[in-house]
Amino acid sequence: ITGLARATAAKLKQDKITRVSLGYDASLFSGPAWNPRWPSFYGDQVSPTSALWLDEGGVGFGSGSPRYKDPAKQAATAFSAALSKQGIKVTTTQRAGAPKSAPVVATASSMRLERIVEHVLMVSDNDGAEVLFRQAAVGAGRAGSIAEATKVVRSELTELGIWGPGMTISDGSGLARQTKVPADAMAKMLRLAASEQHPELRP
Repeated sequence: ITGLARATAAKLKQDKITRVSLGYDASLFSGPAWNPRWPSFYGDQVSPTSALWLDEGGVGFGSGSPRYKDPAKQAATAFSAALSKQGIKVTTTQRAGAPKSAPVVATASSMRLERIVEHVLMVSDNDGAEVLFRQAAVGAGRAGSIAEATKVVRSELTELGIWGPGMTISDGSGLARQTKVPADAMAKMLRLAASEQHPELRP
């Protein structure tokens, strides 16, 4: 976020702009941010899922730390503070819609998808899994909602011959007790990912 603020401030100053109002848009994901199948006491294990967040919406670090109820607002507030440190005065910070015609001022890139998946699996990152779940729907041209992500994942697993009896998906992390993936389905997925026919699944 520091790098993004630095690049943004440099472009604004180049255009002789030192005072801005900041709007933030997290509309890439839709529907409920909190999965209705999660018990309320999971609030220290996972954040409301947002297309815009900082440190996964956590107030502190690690499992069991408090979570922000509005991760997008918290991320925008942090970005506003980072801009201020770069000499840009932010007069207001509020939710807004970004028009498609809006010019790009600065960008920041994430790790490659396979590295993100590796991280999610290695540290059992529930928040990261939920974002990947919704991004699967977005990648298929659907709304970034729980309902659409469920349809897309089921469709993909059916096409790969992995979906079978006793399998249900209610979320991306498996925190929902209704999500059930039989062990033989997991074994099928691993064999398929290791096969020469599907090198794109290996990461």
